[in-house]
Amino acid sequence: MEPRSSVSVPQDSRRSPGVSTAAAATPRSATSRWTVQDLTVIRGHQAKFSCTVNFQLPKEEITYSWKFAGGVRTQDVSYFQDLPQARGYLARIRPVQPAHRGTFSCVIQHDQLLLARLYFFLNVTGAPPRGETELQVSFREVLRWAPREAEMIEPWRPSLGELLARPEALTLSNQCLLAAVAALASASATLVVW
Repeated sequence: MEPRSSVSVPQDSRRSPGVSTAAAATPRSATSRWTVQDLTVIRGHQAKFSCTVNFQLPKEEITYSWKFAGGVRTQDVSYFQDLPQARGYLARIRPVQPAHRGTFSCVIQHDQLLLARLYFFLNVTGAPPRGETELQVSFREVLRWAPREAEMIEPWRPSLGELLARPEALTLSNQCLLAAVAALASASATLVVW
């Protein structure tokens, strides 16, 4: 499942309850190794990632793209998949779910030239919802269940009276068998009378 993220421009720098924010500061040199910023968020709350750098960016043709590597903490770009709906320097996920656990990467480019790549590792905490817990208990009970006696399933072999009383029980093979018996009885009666 690909995590949903929405992007918005910050209207206010104050922190809100239930919102965890990560803002990464980049190294002085764009060629040095980037670090991964950790962010822990409670399930159901909101996470924000701010892709800001501590050096001057050009005024024009700046593009921000976001990528996600699910379930891993990594800087290896081969693990990342594009999040096409995320654009801009701020990414927000709400509500955060366990499927959002992983590394998010923000790539800043100017005229197709890489200026910075920032990494955020999102760890999701909190208990699973009650419904999942009840389902897991039911599943364990099913796994522990063992039949008390070996059950024998016997095929249903209806009598002629049952077949005639229940027309839905007449399968094609039963109808053919009944037609053959009727034809044999008719032929036998013709021979006896003759």
